[in-house]
Amino acid sequence: MTLRRQRVATRSWCNSMELVRFDDAGDVSMSATLTDKRLVNEEGALFIWWFEHTARLAWGDDTYGAYFRSARTIPQPVGLTPRPGDALR
Repeated sequence: MTLRRQRVATRSWCNSMELVRFDDAGDVSMSATLTDKRLVNEEGALFIWWFEHTARLAWGDDTYGAYFRSARTIPQPVGLTPRPGDALR
């Protein structure tokens, strides 16, 4: 089981997070994106901030969960602002 981060916006250190499971042969047997696939400059976007990259995994049989530090873009009078938080997916 591997957590893989991807850049989602040009010139941004904010990322998406994917949960990927590999079988014994090294092939991907399951993949799920845990964050939004929206750009960080969109209202309500859920993403990984560049310094917030801790995560915990839990599983039972074929059911998986990930708890991780995240951020969400929220509207403010001065524009959109990222706010840190936690996510469980």
